[in-house]
Amino acid sequence: MTQLSTKLLGSGGSDVESGAEGSLSVDDVNVSSLIPLNERAYDVVILGFTGFTGRLAAAHLAKAYQDGSVKWAVAGRNLKKVHDTLASVAEELDLGPDALKNVGIIECDTSDNEAVTNMCKQTRVVCSTAGPFAKYGTPVVAACARTGTSYADITGETEWVKSMIMKYGDVAKSTGARILSLCGHDSVPWDCSSQHLAGMLEAKGEKVKKIVAYDEVAGAPSGGTIATIVHAVSTLTQGDKFAFDPLLATEEGTKSSYKVVDNNIAFPKRIGDKYLGAFVMAACNVQAVKKSMALRYGDKYEGKLAYTEGSSHPDFKSAFCTQLELFMGMSVVLSAPLRAVAIALGGVPKPGQGPSKKQMERGWLRVHMVAEGDKGSAVESVIYYPRDAGYRDTARMLVESGLCMALQPDKIKCSGGVMTPGYALGDLLIERLKVGGTKFASRDVKVGGASKL
Repeated sequence: MTQLSTKLLGSGGSDVESGAEGSLSVDDVNVSSLIPLNERAYDVVILGFTGFTGRLAAAHLAKAYQDGSVKWAVAGRNLKKVHDTLASVAEELDLGPDALKNVGIIECDTSDNEAVTNMCKQTRVVCSTAGPFAKYGTPVVAACARTGTSYADITGETEWVKSMIMKYGDVAKSTGARILSLCGHDSVPWDCSSQHLAGMLEAKGEKVKKIVAYDEVAGAPSGGTIATIVHAVSTLTQGDKFAFDPLLATEEGTKSSYKVVDNNIAFPKRIGDKYLGAFVMAACNVQAVKKSMALRYGDKYEGKLAYTEGSSHPDFKSAFCTQLELFMGMSVVLSAPLRAVAIALGGVPKPGQGPSKKQMERGWLRVHMVAEGDKGSAVESVIYYPRDAGYRDTARMLVESGLCMALQPDKIKCSGGVMTPGYALGDLLIERLKVGGTKFASRDVKVGGASKL
């Protein structure tokens, strides 16, 4: 299962659709002609607004920022659908007919480069839920890089992220555009937690040598997630070739000498007092952690991190049963005939559909992470989302990532380029998420003596 997930999300081929933007160089951009960020109409624009997660992102903005402290807009290719969806969001939140009258509406088809560029020029940050990103995201990243507009998305398609690093990283750095993928369930909880623990160990004069992440989650997939998985499978034989793994690139573009070894669980295994089973997003999360660590340690430290992640269970039986259930579910998703039957019976959502409100209310995520340093210290953290993390809180993670860049740019570590939320935002993002209900705690522990935080 882990190997399959890696193929889908971590080591398959990146896919740039025909007609999409090619690579850019710094010579292609006149930085002096860029519209200053303080002259742009919006702090953030939600692209893909009429989709399932895009609607949730707009709902978060509408509810959390009713005071007008955030200037935002929504974008989509069908203006009538955009208007109708915005009215529906206001009605669902019981905000009144005029509550969202100041929300901007932008017509934007991601296949129209002029429309995408026009959208980017109006905002400080684009928050995109319009996936699969290998299919629809490339022109948006290209336009953001050209126009000095920061960008956040919710993709877990790390092969596509590699392509964006190589194609647009240098230009984004020259224009000051901060390009951040993986800003949702994939992979903020793990990425930010690992960076926080790395910081705790650095305060002791140590580097991270080992991380174990114990995952507990309740949730259901959306049609968009399933479409992304299916699209990834259909393009496994395609891909860009690089001199070295772009996820190992430092801020200067050199290859990091710090290595991350993927020890993710392929079959239930006992670690400490828990059994870890395969976790479907572990293959993506380790890639995010690898990129963040490469950015953090650069090419001056020749260390190595052993990263292990899995779903946490009290015994072998529950770990095995959960893994079997995961394997069977993926088999249905990847088989066109079985998937068609499941959709017809209502067991699998269509694109644009997702978990019900009741299902999301019952969803949650808890990640307990333990990290050891290279001189014998150990630290641990727990991050807990009391609501559905796959969609409702993914939307919140996306929006708050964008608002970090729009409203707190001076507190962000990098000045531009393709980065990760853990490295660029880290504790800044955690603090914003805590305001909305996320719980986070960390502390020192003895090696081998991690507690049940």
